[in-house]
Amino acid sequence: MRLMKYRRTFEENHDPQRIDILVDKHYFKNLSRLSREIDVKVITDYVEGLIDFQNMITLFRVKNKIVMQDFWKLLFLKVEQFQK
Repeated sequence: MRLMKYRRTFEENHDPQRIDILVDKHYFKNLSRLSREIDVKVITDYVEGLIDFQNMITLFRVKNKIVMQDFWKLLFLKVEQFQK
């Protein structure tokens, strides 16, 4: 069922990075649940650190994507700019 959701997301946006983020989110959600079930402090702490690290990576990916979009907007001129 989730695979269909990811497929629909890609068909709507054509952005593979969104699928990657959704799959990571699902993976880490399950990993966190399993670490709490195991209830070993070292494992739980490790998983929490791993999730924090992944969140930082995701933040930088999104930030870079926004910067790249702004760069492309500056790089390419719109036709209207020449018609004035």
